[in-house]
Amino acid sequence: MAEPGERDLDSVRAELRRLGYLSDRFDRFLLQDALRPRASAGAVASAALRVGVLAGGVLALVAALALAAANGNLAATPFDLLPLFLHLLAPAALTAVAAFLLLASVLFVLLRLDRGRRIEASSLAVAQSAGLAVALRAVVPVGALAAG
Repeated sequence: MAEPGERDLDSVRAELRRLGYLSDRFDRFLLQDALRPRASAGAVASAALRVGVLAGGVLALVAALALAAANGNLAATPFDLLPLFLHLLAPAALTAVAAFLLLASVLFVLLRLDRGRRIEASSLAVAQSAGLAVALRAVVPVGALAAG
C-alpha cells in the first residue's frame, strides 16, 4: 500500500501532466528526489540546483544574445556568444537558485502559519506576488530611462 506522501505526489504529478506542465523526462529530472527517503532540506537544495541550472542556462543564453545584438557584433563575431554565455551562466544560475529558495521559503512559511489553507491557494499567492515583483522591477528602469 502506498504511503500518504506517495499518493499526494502521484496526484500532483497527474494534475501537472493533465495541465501540460510535465513531460516524462522533465518529470523524472525534477521530481526524482521526491520519492527517495531523505531529509526535506536536501530535496529542496537538489531541486533548487536543478531549477538554477535550467533557468540560469536559459537566462544566460537570452542575455548573451541580447548583449551581442545590442553591441552590433553578433554577425561579425558569432563565436563570442559562447564565452559570453559561460560568463553569464554562474550569476544567472545563482540568481535563479536564490529566487527559487526565496519563493519556496515564503510558501513554506505560509503553509506553516495557516494549516487549513490548501497548497494551491498558497502557491498561487506566492506566484502572483513574485510575478508582480518582477513586473514592477522591469517597469522601474524603463520609467527612469524614459524620464532621462
